[in-house]
Amino acid sequence: MSAIPGHAQIASRYPPLDEYLMPRDPEIALARSAAPANISDRATIKVLTRSGYEVAYKGDNGFVCMVMRSWAAPTYTPTQFRDLVYDATVRAPICFDPSASRTVMPYYELRSKLGLERKTPNQIGEAIQAAYAKGELPRRDAVSFAYMWSADQNLGPGIGHWHPHMMIFAPYYDNSMVGRQPLTTSDRRRWNSIYCCRDPGGSYVGYQSPAQVVLESLKCLRSLASNTNCSARGRYGNTV
Repeated sequence: MSAIPGHAQIASRYPPLDEYLMPRDPEIALARSAAPANISDRATIKVLTRSGYEVAYKGDNGFVCMVMRSWAAPTYTPTQFRDLVYDATVRAPICFDPSASRTVMPYYELRSKLGLERKTPNQIGEAIQAAYAKGELPRRDAVSFAYMWSADQNLGPGIGHWHPHMMIFAPYYDNSMVGRQPLTTSDRRRWNSIYCCRDPGGSYVGYQSPAQVVLESLKCLRSLASNTNCSARGRYGNTV
């Protein structure tokens, strides 16, 4: 009968915490690269510390930009990818719109706190479910959005610097509401993988798309920003 891994064995899989952290100024710049400058320059910026995310700059437009680490997705990530939490190289700049800042970002921040405590992917997922059931996480009642346009994002092995794309958090949507289920190979090529992932409080629909598809998506986002440029932004604000 095999032994059940103890906390010390599990914790030993994690790289040193310093490998997850960044110098403050480069992290602020990388967070701002997630969205067009006319949004991120006025957004609140959060940076990761040893005790969780903290505000580095207070904005005035309701958006919040941050750089997610590999702990961000274990609640809904397919099982074969859950060990991504142990990859300290992941850097995923994201900028939440005002609604997502209130109703979606707290999930990511709790995952990160649990990751800092060196919890396993399953423990992180279970803790999110429990927190939602106890009312400690907000209910999602409306569609919200987040930009992930950075040219410097690194989403992990085999993905790397992924296409600029939008995250669309759509409560209670499923794949059948946005396309056929399951998607065929030709569907994935045409849509560049539109998918829904179930999470406590609803679902998100991720539009993983190159800039041309993102531009089409922006037709429904005009109320969020005007005169946006859909080119990927480098970490120092330049378009690339």
